[in-house]
Amino acid sequence: MPETPIKHTLPGGGPARHRSGADYVYGIDMVRFAAALLVTGFHLTWRDPAVADVMWSGWAGVQVFFVVSGFVIANSANNATPIAFIRSRLLRLYPAAWVCSILCLVALVLMPGPDPDLARRFIASFTLAPAGPYIASAYWTLPVEIAFYAAVFLLLFSGNFHRLPQFALALTAASSAYLGVYSLHVFGVVNLPFLEFEYGMLNMTLLRHGVFFALGIFLWLWSRGKLTRTGMAAALLALIAAPLEITARSVEFVERSPVPLNLADLWMNPLLIWGASLLAIVASARWRAEIATLPPSILSLLRVVGLATYPLYLLHEVIGGSAKALAMQAGASSMAGAVTGGALSIAVALLVAAVLEPTVRDRLRRLLDIPQAAFSARPAFSTFYRSGGTV
Repeated sequence: MPETPIKHTLPGGGPARHRSGADYVYGIDMVRFAAALLVTGFHLTWRDPAVADVMWSGWAGVQVFFVVSGFVIANSANNATPIAFIRSRLLRLYPAAWVCSILCLVALVLMPGPDPDLARRFIASFTLAPAGPYIASAYWTLPVEIAFYAAVFLLLFSGNFHRLPQFALALTAASSAYLGVYSLHVFGVVNLPFLEFEYGMLNMTLLRHGVFFALGIFLWLWSRGKLTRTGMAAALLALIAAPLEITARSVEFVERSPVPLNLADLWMNPLLIWGASLLAIVASARWRAEIATLPPSILSLLRVVGLATYPLYLLHEVIGGSAKALAMQAGASSMAGAVTGGALSIAVALLVAAVLEPTVRDRLRRLLDIPQAAFSARPAFSTFYRSGGTV
């Protein structure tokens, strides 16, 4: 039977249309929102000695995001033209980045204390410049995401999207090799400091985080019944290599902690968070059709929560951190301040997702429609566009 469109209305916007079954996996929205909450809790506590170990493992939400991106981008790029794909990515990335960077700028201007680098950090965040410096540290992951989007776009543009499994295999092999050697460096077996990418542009090579994106692709292939035995073997390799990256990150965060932490007591926690998130992604894909039959009001809520994830990720450090500082100045404890900051961050993220971002996105969409209409009016470009860039 053909899939029946589900139509519901998003708060602050017009009707949103998603199809049930394979087209949209609503459960993924809850997974990424949970990941955003973990990262929010981490950033609002880990540098505060009073609560440094409360949400210490929350940084693992970033690795969850990368897996989700691999799944979601494979799903959205399937049957898409190159222009449609890149257009959808621009509409997803930039409107929220513009709105959130402006909100963060306002918050930082209102907070006491001069920041001579503020203008540069704002411009880098507003434009998603690869090198930063950013208005919030969480922005470092966006160039990594953009590098992955660019690789998928090239597959589409060259007419080779059917080679996505081979791309995921190559990504797994390269990233696993890097992580194997890098782990030896982290644990002092070898001394290769050039492998330390920190949070800079070298992460755009996808060597450190490629296994997570590849795992997302393998999970999507599995959900479509297209995962071959070779793909299963590569997915197993990624499942072995990914914990190396997470454990290396544990070492790095223990070393940077403002209070003494025992790695032996903590290293399993982020792995458990990541593993549980993988199971949640699998469950979301396995029962996607059943979830899509839920009442439209619930599906609408899931979608709004999913859309709020990106704004929450971008603004929680500044908005939440400012709220925490003000609450503590008023006499709140560190934990109460962190909860206050997190709650305000969620509220502002929902406002951005439901009202502010859609307004900006609609205007950007109209601007992008102008060149698209011009190309479609010319036979040569129209043929190229419809063929997915393969003529």
